[in-house]
Amino acid sequence: MDVDFKHRIAPLLALALILLPGCNSTPRQVKPAVQSQQPQIVRVRDIGSQLPTATAKLSKLTSDGLIYPGELLAIEGNIPADAQIQIDGQVMPKLQQLGKAVLIRVPAELAAGQAHRLSVSNAQGVAQWEFFSRHYIIATDTDANRLQFMRTDPKAKGLIEMDSAYDMTLELKRAMFTQISPSHAYLYAFGIDGRERAANDTGKQYHVLLQIIDLTAPGQPALLKEIPLELQSQPTAVARNGQQMILLGAKDLAILDVSDELAPKVISRMSLPGDRGNEMYLDVLFLQDGRRAAVLEAINNQVLLLDTENPQQPRELSRLQLFKDATVPLLVDLERDPRDPNRFWALAGANLRVVSTKAKDLYHNLFGDDDTTASEAIPEMLQLLSINNDRLEPGQSITLPDNFVPFYAAAGEDNRLYVSGINGELLDFHDLSLDSTLIKQLFGGLLGTVQFGRILAVDTKTSQVSNHAKGLGLYYHLTYNDDLGPVFALYKLSGKIFAPFVKVKWGVGVNSRGTFAIREGSATSIFPPYSVGHVSIQ
Repeated sequence: MDVDFKHRIAPLLALALILLPGCNSTPRQVKPAVQSQQPQIVRVRDIGSQLPTATAKLSKLTSDGLIYPGELLAIEGNIPADAQIQIDGQVMPKLQQLGKAVLIRVPAELAAGQAHRLSVSNAQGVAQWEFFSRHYIIATDTDANRLQFMRTDPKAKGLIEMDSAYDMTLELKRAMFTQISPSHAYLYAFGIDGRERAANDTGKQYHVLLQIIDLTAPGQPALLKEIPLELQSQPTAVARNGQQMILLGAKDLAILDVSDELAPKVISRMSLPGDRGNEMYLDVLFLQDGRRAAVLEAINNQVLLLDTENPQQPRELSRLQLFKDATVPLLVDLERDPRDPNRFWALAGANLRVVSTKAKDLYHNLFGDDDTTASEAIPEMLQLLSINNDRLEPGQSITLPDNFVPFYAAAGEDNRLYVSGINGELLDFHDLSLDSTLIKQLFGGLLGTVQFGRILAVDTKTSQVSNHAKGLGLYYHLTYNDDLGPVFALYKLSGKIFAPFVKVKWGVGVNSRGTFAIREGSATSIFPPYSVGHVSIQ
């Protein structure tokens, strides 16, 4: 045999020997791809705000059937791995698998009076489930050292659950103001736990107690923990933007990181300018998505602009003094512009929020008397301020009604500002005494009118001002909700001019439902009004 032929045929024979046994073997079975299944929702349970352990049993977790912003939902049924979960079109991250259930967190911004749709979808289909959310209104009752809660109910008149309007409370020493956490599952409540002279003998150190309250707890809100904080001056306001929060004092501030909602921590402190020695910083407002903050100084009518882009190193950028010729405090409050994040409004008028035991002297200067020919001009107005190259610039102003004494402003999503206050025409500021005599005289002048307490609606586009609410009471701090409208703390007056004269009751007003007189109040609490308290909405 030809050698070359043998070399050529050998590889072919070897290949044949390899392939030959396979000719009679069974063909290899190819496994078909696993097809995703159609989603199915069998049950949805609310389980509170905190993630359970991996070994927890879903059946053992507490559920009250009420769903709050920030609460965890356990979705049971057929939830394929490739399925997307949404609430009102917003994609919800899958936080945990607990048995056959998938856990998600309810988004923070939900409407109180509308049905919400939870959907689980993939290429095979969509499963849907509808629910209503509940929300808390929280008021600080300073004189009673407590927090008052009211709960929304989508089926109730005015969306307010009447059974909750009077009985839900938590104790808090010297309750001052509150702030909702980023997820809206928790409430940060601030109270004064004590004060002492500072070590350097330059003033007083304030011990502030921060209470963290679970707004998703079954039944009613529950206290989770308390955190002590310190300020070098009287606490006056709090503001939050995302995971950054400012606790403002009359002469200093602290910036807190709330990225861990249950463990807020102070990351920086700042002493505020005190060139004149009498400064009182009263309000703070985040701007430009937290990169800037505006601070109102009431006594000298100044507004500071702070750089807060690096919250660990806040610094002053500029300041602007309004009403330079004024000798009394006229700046009252700051509020964001509902149409432009680079602008905000300064509320001006007779500032009852800073009144102390010198109230009579202050308002003698403001309004004059029979023996005085000159008196201070009171600019009842809203002044627009804009940020331009890190400097504050005044813009348009909107005039408010004459003799209107303003307290607070709140921006509505309807592009309007709502302003709380009282009708100053009905008060004799020249004989202002902080006792029951004032109330008797006051009520005598109120007979036949319901326009003492007022909430104004201000269209910032057209500058039109109208009465939104009015009544026989003192309307104080307010906030706004699309479904409820303005919500405000108040003192409600009732009675008659003859003995036993006027009755004073502390309470809460809800535009969609009316006013709630919750507890008996003291006549001496009306002026100064800062014990009326603050309100927040979950």
